Amino acid sequence: EFQATLNINYPPIFSEFSSFMGKIVNLEFFGLVSLGCLVPLNFHEKLLIYTLLPIGVSVILLLYCLARIKMHSGDSALVKKTINGCCTIFFSITYIAFASVSTIIFLTFKCASYGDDDTQYLVIDKSIKCDGNRHKMFKSYAILMILVYPV
Repeated sequence: EFQATLNINYPPIFSEFSSFMGKIVNLEFFGLVSLGCLVPLNFHEKLLIYTLLPIGVSVILLLYCLARIKMHSGDSALVKKTINGCCTIFFSITYIAFASVSTIIFLTFKCASYGDDDTQYLVIDKSIKCDGNRHKMFKSYAILMILVYPV
């Protein structure tokens, strides 16, 4: 992102290395395994996957923990251990997802025009027009996700 923002042209080998390392540091596991090879995804679909997957995993974890607590309601030590374990897993999920999900959310608002064309395109996916109704809907969705993730 730094390179694209400042329009700096680094040598290709450095760009590839820094991109790979950035994905590891930011824990962007989807970036390490290109889903585009399996299923063609545009930015909007990627935004949905990045934002909804951690929420879905958290809901499944919550249901598992509630079921386990109900099964062992008579054993307060086991209930406490279950709650502690579930909280640890939940906070680990949020920690792992925070940087990459926040980055994807904020990229929803980064638009630019190219050449003589005044049309604004999404920088990360130039097939998306920022003035289109679909993208406006995803901007609203991104604002909602800002309240869920970065805030």
